[in-house]
Amino acid sequence: QAEEITMAHLKSAPESRGHGFDPKRSLLVLPSRQTHTMYLIAGADLTIKIADETRATYAEGAPSSKKDASLTAWEKEQVIRRFTLKGGQVGTTFLNAYTQDGRPWVEPLEIRVVDNQDCRQAEDRGKITPKLREELQALSFRDALIRVAEDQMRSAIGLSGSGGNGRYDDPGINWCGSFVHWCYAAVSGAKGVANPFGSAGGANNSLRSGIKALYAGLRDEGQFTVIRYEGPDRYGGLKKIQQLIDIGPSNPVMRGDICLPRENKGDTFPHVCMVYDPPDGSGTFTTIDGNQTGAYRPEGASPDCIGINVHDANKKWTDGKTYAFAFVHVKTI
Repeated sequence: QAEEITMAHLKSAPESRGHGFDPKRSLLVLPSRQTHTMYLIAGADLTIKIADETRATYAEGAPSSKKDASLTAWEKEQVIRRFTLKGGQVGTTFLNAYTQDGRPWVEPLEIRVVDNQDCRQAEDRGKITPKLREELQALSFRDALIRVAEDQMRSAIGLSGSGGNGRYDDPGINWCGSFVHWCYAAVSGAKGVANPFGSAGGANNSLRSGIKALYAGLRDEGQFTVIRYEGPDRYGGLKKIQQLIDIGPSNPVMRGDICLPRENKGDTFPHVCMVYDPPDGSGTFTTIDGNQTGAYRPEGASPDCIGINVHDANKKWTDGKTYAFAFVHVKTI
Protein backbone atom coordinates (compact mmCIF):
# COMPACT_ATOMS: atom_id res chain seq x y z
CA GLN A 1 0.00 0.00 0.00
CA ALA A 2 1.28 3.44 -0.98
CA GLU A 3 2.47 5.77 1.76
CA GLU A 4 0.24 8.75 2.48
CA ILE A 5 1.51 11.96 0.88
CA THR A 6 1.43 14.99 3.19
CA MET A 7 2.59 17.73 0.84
CA ALA A 8 1.20 19.37 -2.29
CA HIS A 9 0.51 16.76 -4.97
CA LEU A 10 -1.63 15.75 -7.92
CA LYS A 11 -4.23 13.02 -7.82
CA SER A 12 -6.67 11.49 -10.30
CA ALA A 13 -10.29 12.34 -9.48
CA PRO A 14 -12.74 9.44 -9.05
CA GLU A 15 -14.87 10.37 -12.07
CA SER A 16 -11.93 9.57 -14.35
CA ARG A 17 -11.57 6.13 -12.69
CA GLY A 18 -7.79 6.35 -12.84
CA HIS A 19 -7.75 5.54 -16.56
CA GLY A 20 -4.19 5.99 -17.82
CA PHE A 21 -2.90 7.43 -14.53
CA ASP A 22 0.20 5.89 -12.98
CA PRO A 23 0.93 7.58 -9.64
CA LYS A 24 4.15 5.61 -9.16
CA ARG A 25 5.61 7.20 -12.29
CA SER A 26 3.63 10.47 -12.09
CA LEU A 27 2.42 9.68 -15.60
CA LEU A 28 -0.90 10.19 -17.37
CA VAL A 29 -1.68 8.46 -20.66
CA LEU A 30 -4.35 10.71 -22.15
CA PRO A 31 -6.23 10.02 -25.39
CA SER A 32 -6.35 12.87 -27.87
CA ARG A 33 -9.63 14.81 -27.58
CA GLN A 34 -10.54 13.03 -24.34
CA THR A 35 -10.47 14.44 -20.82
CA HIS A 36 -9.17 13.42 -17.41
CA THR A 37 -10.07 15.22 -14.18
CA MET A 38 -7.38 15.75 -11.57
CA TYR A 39 -7.07 17.19 -8.08
CA LEU A 40 -4.31 19.52 -6.96
CA ILE A 41 -4.06 18.93 -3.21
CA ALA A 42 -2.72 21.72 -0.94
CA GLY A 43 -2.14 24.01 -3.89
CA ALA A 44 -4.18 27.12 -3.05
CA ASP A 45 -1.55 29.65 -4.14
CA LEU A 46 0.06 27.62 -6.91
CA THR A 47 -0.13 28.34 -10.63
CA ILE A 48 -0.77 25.34 -12.87
CA LYS A 49 1.18 25.34 -16.13
CA ILE A 50 1.46 22.89 -19.02
CA ALA A 51 4.75 23.11 -20.91
CA ASP A 52 3.28 22.49 -24.39
CA GLU A 53 -0.38 23.40 -24.73
CA THR A 54 -0.59 21.90 -28.22
CA ARG A 55 -0.40 18.51 -26.44
CA ALA A 56 -2.81 19.17 -23.60
CA THR A 57 -4.81 21.97 -22.01
CA TYR A 58 -6.55 22.34 -18.67
CA ALA A 59 -9.64 24.05 -17.32
CA GLU A 60 -10.21 24.60 -13.61
CA GLY A 61 -13.61 23.75 -12.16
CA ALA A 62 -15.44 23.94 -8.85
CA PRO A 63 -13.47 22.73 -5.81
CA SER A 64 -13.74 19.09 -4.86
CA SER A 65 -16.15 17.95 -2.18
CA LYS A 66 -14.35 17.07 1.03
CA LYS A 67 -16.71 14.06 1.29
CA ASP A 68 -14.91 12.32 -1.58
CA ALA A 69 -14.13 8.81 -0.28
CA SER A 70 -10.86 8.67 -2.23
CA LEU A 71 -9.36 11.46 -0.11
CA THR A 72 -7.21 10.76 2.93
CA ALA A 73 -7.82 12.47 6.25
CA TRP A 74 -4.88 14.83 5.62
CA GLU A 75 -6.08 15.65 2.11
CA LYS A 76 -9.56 16.55 3.40
CA GLU A 77 -7.98 19.25 5.57
CA GLN A 78 -6.34 20.94 2.56
CA VAL A 79 -7.52 23.21 -0.22
CA ILE A 80 -8.40 20.88 -3.08
CA ARG A 81 -8.46 22.33 -6.58
CA ARG A 82 -10.19 20.39 -9.32
CA PHE A 83 -9.19 20.73 -12.97
CA THR A 84 -9.78 18.84 -16.20
CA LEU A 85 -7.09 18.01 -18.73
CA LYS A 86 -7.91 17.57 -22.41
CA GLY A 87 -5.67 15.74 -24.85
CA GLY A 88 -4.47 17.61 -27.94
CA GLN A 89 -1.85 16.55 -30.46
CA VAL A 90 -0.21 13.17 -29.97
CA GLY A 91 3.06 13.51 -28.08
CA THR A 92 4.46 14.29 -24.64
CA THR A 93 4.35 17.30 -22.35
CA PHE A 94 4.59 18.05 -18.62
CA LEU A 95 2.36 19.75 -16.08
CA ASN A 96 3.55 21.38 -12.88
CA ALA A 97 2.27 23.80 -10.25
CA TYR A 98 4.47 26.77 -9.39
CA THR A 99 4.86 29.09 -6.41
CA GLN A 100 4.45 32.85 -6.84
CA ASP A 101 8.22 33.19 -7.25
CA GLY A 102 8.29 30.57 -10.01
CA ARG A 103 9.46 27.45 -8.20
CA PRO A 104 7.96 24.09 -9.24
CA TRP A 105 6.14 22.76 -6.17
CA VAL A 106 4.77 19.31 -7.06
CA GLU A 107 6.22 16.28 -8.74
CA PRO A 108 5.89 17.00 -12.48
CA LEU A 109 3.10 15.09 -14.22
CA GLU A 110 4.23 13.64 -17.53
CA ILE A 111 1.33 13.63 -19.99
CA ARG A 112 1.61 11.26 -22.94
CA VAL A 113 -1.14 11.93 -25.46
CA VAL A 114 -2.09 8.89 -27.53
CA ASP A 115 -4.33 8.29 -30.55
CA ASN A 116 -6.31 5.39 -29.06
CA GLN A 117 -9.30 5.56 -26.73
CA ASP A 118 -7.96 2.94 -24.29
CA CYS A 119 -5.44 5.13 -22.40
CA ARG A 120 -2.63 2.70 -23.20
CA GLN A 121 0.76 3.00 -24.90
CA ALA A 122 1.10 -0.57 -26.16
CA GLU A 123 -1.65 -1.41 -28.63
CA ASP A 124 -2.66 -4.22 -30.94
CA ARG A 125 -0.43 -5.53 -33.74
CA GLY A 126 2.72 -4.35 -31.99
CA LYS A 127 1.98 -0.63 -32.10
CA ILE A 128 3.87 1.10 -29.27
CA THR A 129 4.32 4.79 -28.58
CA PRO A 130 7.87 6.11 -29.13
CA LYS A 131 8.28 6.98 -25.44
CA LEU A 132 7.27 3.53 -24.22
CA ARG A 133 9.46 1.91 -26.89
CA GLU A 134 12.42 3.89 -25.54
CA GLU A 135 11.63 2.65 -22.04
CA LEU A 136 11.33 -0.98 -23.12
CA GLN A 137 14.58 -0.91 -25.06
CA ALA A 138 16.40 0.42 -21.99
CA LEU A 139 14.91 -2.19 -19.62
CA SER A 140 15.79 -5.85 -19.24
CA PHE A 141 13.37 -8.19 -21.02
CA ARG A 142 11.86 -9.17 -17.66
CA ASP A 143 11.32 -5.62 -16.46
CA ALA A 144 9.97 -4.68 -19.90
CA LEU A 145 7.34 -7.43 -19.59
CA ILE A 146 6.13 -5.91 -16.34
CA ARG A 147 6.18 -2.41 -17.83
CA VAL A 148 3.90 -3.50 -20.70
CA ALA A 149 1.61 -5.40 -18.33
CA GLU A 150 1.33 -2.36 -16.05
CA ASP A 151 0.52 -0.16 -19.04
CA GLN A 152 -2.41 -2.45 -19.81
CA MET A 153 -3.43 -2.72 -16.15
CA ARG A 154 -3.73 1.07 -15.80
CA SER A 155 -5.59 1.49 -19.09
CA ALA A 156 -9.34 1.78 -19.56
CA ILE A 157 -9.26 -1.92 -20.46
CA GLY A 158 -7.47 -3.07 -17.31
CA LEU A 159 -9.51 -0.86 -15.00
CA SER A 160 -12.80 -2.32 -16.22
CA GLY A 161 -14.59 -5.45 -15.11
CA SER A 162 -14.69 -7.18 -18.48
CA GLY A 163 -13.07 -4.82 -20.99
CA GLY A 164 -10.36 -7.34 -21.85
CA ASN A 165 -12.86 -9.68 -23.50
CA GLY A 166 -11.93 -9.88 -27.18
CA ARG A 167 -8.87 -7.63 -26.81
CA TYR A 168 -6.12 -10.19 -26.19
CA ASP A 169 -7.90 -13.22 -27.69
CA ASP A 170 -11.17 -14.03 -29.42
CA PRO A 171 -14.40 -12.82 -27.74
CA GLY A 172 -15.76 -15.24 -25.17
CA ILE A 173 -12.40 -16.92 -24.55
CA ASN A 174 -10.75 -17.01 -21.12
CA TRP A 175 -7.86 -14.74 -22.06
CA CYS A 176 -5.55 -14.97 -19.02
CA GLY A 177 -2.75 -16.82 -20.82
CA SER A 178 -3.27 -14.91 -24.05
CA PHE A 179 -2.68 -11.69 -22.10
CA VAL A 180 0.71 -12.98 -20.92
CA HIS A 181 1.59 -14.06 -24.48
CA TRP A 182 0.49 -10.62 -25.74
CA CYS A 183 2.91 -8.94 -23.32
CA TYR A 184 5.73 -11.24 -24.45
CA ALA A 185 4.93 -10.43 -28.09
CA ALA A 186 4.91 -6.67 -27.42
CA VAL A 187 8.31 -6.75 -25.70
CA SER A 188 9.83 -9.08 -28.30
CA GLY A 189 8.70 -6.70 -31.04
CA ALA A 190 10.01 -3.62 -29.26
CA LYS A 191 13.40 -5.24 -28.69
CA GLY A 192 13.58 -6.92 -32.11
CA VAL A 193 14.11 -10.41 -30.68
CA ALA A 194 12.24 -13.70 -30.99
CA ASN A 195 9.39 -14.39 -28.61
CA PRO A 196 10.45 -17.43 -26.53
CA PHE A 197 6.83 -18.61 -26.61
CA GLY A 198 6.57 -18.29 -30.39
CA SER A 199 4.99 -15.79 -32.73
CA ALA A 200 1.59 -17.47 -33.10
CA GLY A 201 -1.15 -15.51 -31.37
CA GLY A 202 -4.85 -15.98 -30.72
CA ALA A 203 -6.08 -19.56 -30.70
CA ASN A 204 -2.60 -20.87 -31.50
CA ASN A 205 -0.60 -19.09 -28.81
CA SER A 206 1.37 -21.42 -26.58
CA LEU A 207 0.12 -19.91 -23.30
CA ARG A 208 -3.60 -20.07 -24.03
CA SER A 209 -4.20 -22.62 -21.27
CA GLY A 210 -2.34 -24.08 -18.31
CA ILE A 211 -1.61 -27.40 -20.01
CA LYS A 212 -0.44 -25.60 -23.19
CA ALA A 213 1.98 -23.57 -21.06
CA LEU A 214 3.25 -26.78 -19.44
CA TYR A 215 3.69 -28.34 -22.87
CA ALA A 216 5.68 -25.33 -24.08
CA GLY A 217 7.97 -25.66 -21.06
CA LEU A 218 8.37 -29.43 -21.23
CA ARG A 219 9.16 -29.66 -24.94
CA ASP A 220 12.11 -27.23 -24.88
CA GLU A 221 14.33 -27.74 -21.85
CA GLY A 222 16.94 -25.49 -23.41
CA GLN A 223 14.68 -22.48 -23.02
CA PHE A 224 12.48 -23.41 -20.08
CA THR A 225 12.41 -25.17 -16.72
CA VAL A 226 9.08 -26.48 -15.46
CA ILE A 227 9.06 -26.12 -11.66
CA ARG A 228 6.83 -27.94 -9.16
CA TYR A 229 5.14 -30.18 -11.69
CA GLU A 230 5.74 -33.89 -12.11
CA GLY A 231 4.10 -36.30 -14.49
CA PRO A 232 3.41 -36.62 -18.21
CA ASP A 233 2.77 -33.94 -20.78
CA ARG A 234 -1.00 -33.63 -20.82
CA TYR A 235 -1.42 -31.61 -23.99
CA GLY A 236 0.84 -32.49 -26.89
CA GLY A 237 1.75 -36.14 -26.39
CA LEU A 238 5.44 -35.75 -25.54
CA LYS A 239 6.90 -39.12 -24.65
CA LYS A 240 8.43 -38.05 -21.36
CA ILE A 241 7.65 -38.03 -17.66
CA GLN A 242 8.64 -34.84 -15.88
CA GLN A 243 10.48 -35.35 -12.60
CA LEU A 244 9.77 -32.87 -9.84
CA ILE A 245 12.06 -29.83 -9.90
CA ASP A 246 11.73 -27.51 -6.92
CA ILE A 247 12.56 -23.82 -6.59
CA GLY A 248 16.24 -23.31 -5.80
CA PRO A 249 19.37 -21.39 -6.83
CA SER A 250 19.73 -23.49 -9.99
CA ASN A 251 16.01 -23.34 -10.74
CA PRO A 252 14.80 -19.88 -9.76
CA VAL A 253 11.42 -18.28 -10.22
CA MET A 254 11.96 -14.81 -11.65
CA ARG A 255 10.01 -11.75 -12.70
CA GLY A 256 8.19 -12.42 -15.96
CA ASP A 257 8.10 -16.21 -15.52
CA ILE A 258 4.83 -18.06 -15.98
CA CYS A 259 2.79 -18.94 -12.89
CA LEU A 260 0.20 -21.73 -13.03
CA PRO A 261 -2.21 -21.94 -10.08
CA ARG A 262 -3.48 -25.48 -9.39
CA GLU A 263 -6.97 -26.56 -8.49
CA ASN A 264 -7.28 -28.33 -5.14
CA LYS A 265 -8.25 -31.56 -6.88
CA GLY A 266 -6.59 -33.53 -9.63
CA ASP A 267 -3.69 -31.81 -11.35
CA THR A 268 -5.55 -29.13 -13.27
CA PHE A 269 -4.35 -25.62 -14.03
CA PRO A 270 -7.29 -23.27 -14.64
CA HIS A 271 -5.34 -20.02 -14.94
CA VAL A 272 -2.14 -18.58 -16.44
CA CYS A 273 -0.48 -15.46 -15.04
CA MET A 274 2.93 -13.79 -14.87
CA VAL A 275 5.27 -13.43 -11.90
CA TYR A 276 5.50 -9.79 -10.83
CA ASP A 277 7.79 -10.10 -7.81
CA PRO A 278 9.35 -13.54 -7.25
CA PRO A 279 9.11 -15.44 -3.96
CA ASP A 280 11.01 -13.84 -1.10
CA GLY A 281 12.53 -15.69 1.84
CA SER A 282 9.12 -16.26 3.39
CA GLY A 283 7.59 -17.49 0.13
CA THR A 284 5.52 -14.38 -0.55
CA PHE A 285 5.28 -13.51 -4.23
CA THR A 286 3.05 -11.48 -6.51
CA THR A 287 1.57 -12.03 -9.95
CA ILE A 288 0.02 -9.77 -12.53
CA ASP A 289 -3.15 -11.41 -13.80
CA GLY A 290 -5.29 -10.85 -16.86
CA ASN A 291 -8.92 -12.01 -16.93
CA GLN A 292 -8.96 -12.14 -13.13
CA THR A 293 -12.70 -11.45 -13.23
CA GLY A 294 -13.30 -14.44 -15.51
CA ALA A 295 -13.79 -18.13 -14.78
CA TYR A 296 -10.83 -18.14 -12.35
CA ARG A 297 -10.65 -15.42 -9.71
CA PRO A 298 -7.49 -15.13 -7.59
CA GLU A 299 -8.10 -14.84 -3.87
CA GLY A 300 -8.43 -11.19 -2.91
CA ALA A 301 -8.46 -9.93 -6.50
CA SER A 302 -9.80 -6.47 -7.28
CA PRO A 303 -12.95 -6.05 -9.41
CA ASP A 304 -10.77 -4.94 -12.34
CA CYS A 305 -9.97 -7.42 -15.09
CA ILE A 306 -6.17 -6.92 -14.83
CA GLY A 307 -4.52 -6.69 -11.41
CA ILE A 308 -1.66 -7.60 -9.09
CA ASN A 309 -2.21 -10.35 -6.52
CA VAL A 310 -0.25 -11.66 -3.53
CA HIS A 311 0.39 -15.39 -2.97
CA ASP A 312 2.31 -17.83 -0.79
CA ALA A 313 4.69 -20.06 -2.76
CA ASN A 314 4.78 -22.47 0.19
CA LYS A 315 1.04 -23.10 0.08
CA LYS A 316 0.06 -26.75 -0.39
CA TRP A 317 -3.28 -28.35 -1.04
CA THR A 318 -5.18 -30.69 1.24
CA ASP A 319 -3.03 -33.73 0.43
CA GLY A 320 -0.16 -31.93 2.19
CA LYS A 321 2.19 -32.60 -0.73
CA THR A 322 0.99 -30.75 -3.80
CA TYR A 323 2.04 -27.13 -4.12
CA ALA A 324 -0.72 -24.69 -5.03
CA PHE A 325 1.44 -23.12 -7.76
CA ALA A 326 3.64 -24.47 -10.55
CA PHE A 327 5.92 -22.30 -12.69
CA VAL A 328 7.57 -22.19 -16.09
CA HIS A 329 10.93 -20.45 -15.74
CA VAL A 330 12.19 -18.82 -18.93
CA LYS A 331 15.97 -19.28 -19.11
CA THR A 332 16.70 -17.27 -22.25
CA ILE A 333 15.48 -13.75 -21.40
